[in-house]
Amino acid sequence: MLSPRKIGIPVPEHVELGEQCFATMQAPSENFLISCGNWENSFQVISLSDGRMVQSIRQHKDVVSCIAGTFPG
Repeated sequence: MLSPRKIGIPVPEHVELGEQCFATMQAPSENFLISCGNWENSFQVISLSDGRMVQSIRQHKDVVSCIAGTFPG
């Protein structure tokens, strides 16, 4: 079991951080957390196995305030 981790990215004042800002994604060899609501208008993919940021996507002109995933099957 992993120890609790903190998300170290500041959230803008006008964004309400809640379940709409998080999604999980399962790959064959690893699980990921996708988060949004970051002050730099990005969403991030974080490895759940070691907490490292795998990717940060910063192409948005405003804060990403909601995220969802779809899965095959």
